[in-house]
Amino acid sequence: MRRFRALAMVAIALLAACSPTVPTPVPTGHLASPEPSAQSLVSDPVRACRDPGSFETPLPSGVTEPVDIFNSSYSPSPGSDGGHVTVGVLRAPEIFDPLRAVDPRDTVLTEATWSGLTMWTADYKAAPDLAVRVPTLMNRMVELSGDGALGGPMSVLWCLRSGTTWSDGTPLTCSDFQYTADWLRDVAPELQPVYGPISAVDCVDPDVMVIRYESPFEAYITHALIPLPRHALEARSVADLQSGSPFSLTELVTLPTSGAFHVSRVAGSTFELVRNEGYRAGHRAARAHLDGLTIRVLPTAAALVGSFRAGDIDLATDLGWADIPSLESAGLRDEIAAAPGFAYDTLRFNLASPVAGDAAIRRALAFVIDTTALADALGPDGEEQVAQGVVAPQAWFYEEIARDPLSRDNALAALDQGGWRMTGGRLVRSVDGQPAVLRLCTTDDARHRAAAGIVRTAGSSIGIAMELRFVPSSTLTAASRPSAAPTECSVPQGNYDAAVMALTSFYDPLDFRLRYHSGFIEPVGENDGRVSIRAIDDAIDAVASTVDLAAIKVAMDHLQEAIASAVVEIPIGSRKDVALVRIPSAGQPGLGNFFSDPGGPVTWNAEDWYLVPAVATPPPAASRFP
Repeated sequence: MRRFRALAMVAIALLAACSPTVPTPVPTGHLASPEPSAQSLVSDPVRACRDPGSFETPLPSGVTEPVDIFNSSYSPSPGSDGGHVTVGVLRAPEIFDPLRAVDPRDTVLTEATWSGLTMWTADYKAAPDLAVRVPTLMNRMVELSGDGALGGPMSVLWCLRSGTTWSDGTPLTCSDFQYTADWLRDVAPELQPVYGPISAVDCVDPDVMVIRYESPFEAYITHALIPLPRHALEARSVADLQSGSPFSLTELVTLPTSGAFHVSRVAGSTFELVRNEGYRAGHRAARAHLDGLTIRVLPTAAALVGSFRAGDIDLATDLGWADIPSLESAGLRDEIAAAPGFAYDTLRFNLASPVAGDAAIRRALAFVIDTTALADALGPDGEEQVAQGVVAPQAWFYEEIARDPLSRDNALAALDQGGWRMTGGRLVRSVDGQPAVLRLCTTDDARHRAAAGIVRTAGSSIGIAMELRFVPSSTLTAASRPSAAPTECSVPQGNYDAAVMALTSFYDPLDFRLRYHSGFIEPVGENDGRVSIRAIDDAIDAVASTVDLAAIKVAMDHLQEAIASAVVEIPIGSRKDVALVRIPSAGQPGLGNFFSDPGGPVTWNAEDWYLVPAVATPPPAASRFP
């Protein structure tokens, strides 16, 4: 899908191989989906897409939609057509393949130029994009084994918007999705786990398709297929496609795109985009208001802000919560758009460590570490929100976790119960000759040094010593590849006991298995905390075994509770995503329909942007590379 909140690309080729083979039963206590009607919605897929009301049946008495992820409050204002907007960024896009682009540096471009079946809105709701609506068990467009006419372990009916074309005017149809599934199989099999165990894409009609899966795939909405243009790619060899040639910088302007814009020219670090006249998707099911967009890369944050103040760019992104005070002092308070994002700071533990691996140590620290003080140390006053758990509050599966109040007495009791005692007049506790000493790693800037000092002071108050290590951020995240040299304080390599660091929460429940399931310990996943806890595995396995939203919500509640109970980490604070947005002023038009999207690129709804007042400017002249 467009607005793709993807699995991290590390080790995705191993996802399928490492996934649990025996599904854990779905937790009890959730609302069951209604029994299928005698006449299944998808018994006649074409009619179901053309006239869905004639097939839908009321939900059984007393049954309601258990989890609402579809009724978005996003409602863009009507805008005038015409004009051009320039977006300033700090990092140049490098990956132009929409199936691979996950880093914000890349998605700021791909979100504007590629569309998928669904989109996520700013209030974290799933909405149709190239599709007419989002299939679910509740609207009977998703069938599991034995549920209906489609058959197979899992089948999903997708109704495509008719009349949509690629940027070169070629109709966009089911055939393009069918080609994409074949492309994943033949060209990029390492990406197949991201998009699920697709067994077939059946084209019932050019605008009606059924995607079949070999097993239930919870992320069929979040990780829905993004179509590739069959007519532009099918004549090319597999070797050519595997080389990435169609998505290279030199071919970018010739590749038809499915989104609201397409790239017309690349000049140095500037990407010129023009409107796709055949786009009929998104919230309005209509083409973009703007004639075009420019994405311009600036070398520094100072240059970015300077260009914004000079009127050279209309929207400045890649800024963070730490920039807010300086932006306000520069007189830009009214043009700051800041919203809690999906990135958060946390105190991560290595459960393979002989000290941090003891739950008594982790629980004791949770009783004495003041996360409010830590959040204040890491972010400007009032700009970092204390995090309650590992799931962002914006997520539909968020469960508020009540934190225990600070209590030194409770901390001491936890250590005593775990056998950690003060002996021989020492100031550090020990058990079986193992001293309670943790190697605490973090980055070597002033804010993280201050945060590490707070953690060390809290630990020393209960007999836990901290050996502080300050390293560059690149060291903290040094790769865990087998060929990589061991690096102290490399979290992926496991050469740490605890670390104050930033993580990004996931947009899809299934993605949490990469970070917390025992089957995905580095280097085959992102479980760099070496977490191996049965209750956590069971909750994640339950998520992977169903597409029932109510059951998934229950399983995610269990997961969050299990992570908090085991003190796998101590979340500190949620960071804010910050942008500068042009507002109307004398002689300067403002940008309408800009909405911050937590964790997503600023261009997530670029098709709805418009200028206030409207300014008629010709789009940039198209050109091609020699």
